[in-house]
Amino acid sequence: MTPPDDTKPSPLIQATANSLTIIGALVEIGGSGGVTEISQATDISTSSVHKHLRTLQEYDFVEKDGQTYSLGLQFLDIGGFVRSKYPGSREIKLHMQELAQRTDKNAFFTVEENGRAVVLYREVGRNGVPMRSRVGTRFYMNQAAGGLAILAEYSTDRIDEIIDRHGLPPATPETITDRDQLLTELERTRERGYAMTVGETTEGVQSIAVPVTQPENKIIGACAVSGPIHRMGDPDEDLLQLLRSMTNELELSITYS
Repeated sequence: MTPPDDTKPSPLIQATANSLTIIGALVEIGGSGGVTEISQATDISTSSVHKHLRTLQEYDFVEKDGQTYSLGLQFLDIGGFVRSKYPGSREIKLHMQELAQRTDKNAFFTVEENGRAVVLYREVGRNGVPMRSRVGTRFYMNQAAGGLAILAEYSTDRIDEIIDRHGLPPATPETITDRDQLLTELERTRERGYAMTVGETTEGVQSIAVPVTQPENKIIGACAVSGPIHRMGDPDEDLLQLLRSMTNELELSITYS
């Protein structure tokens, strides 16, 4: 008998894939929609969409109001639980709140999961502006300052693995989409100690991020501040010093928590 090839991906369970596709479609269309609308968004037949929605409703993952299905708060319960189990979760939250308060800007803590940048915490400063980044938002690593700060701590082999899996998709016309250009930017990030995006995640928005590490240079995420380009400009030394100081405090808090 030929042994199984563990390098080949296991076949997907189509029913599970369809349910997750429907959930994703509900997110994309604003959190709620009818069977026909969801069917058109997913290319799944209306009869199948209805069956999946009924099953999700039975387990409190969607709610039904008339002919409209909405995402349920069961996701909030699960998401909150997952975030609470992240190493240093409490310390991260407290430091992001303080960072937003002291900078008057939006503060983010970003982590990497399966080669994508995920917003774990977001706090809005007094002069913060609405942004498309909410808690749980996923970006490609090349699109966000937090993602670049994390990538800069990775080996070239790990960076290539992520590029091979996800490519370098643009979020805006300013996003880096060329591998050599990305590697140059990551080297620049290592030299200056922070990553910066100017309109690369969201047009008109500038972000600065610093990696958060643990003993033996284990990278756990990145702290970032964001604001309108016209308010940010070239990062001044006071802002960089505050961001680095807060990051160092967070690293110590997580280490000894």
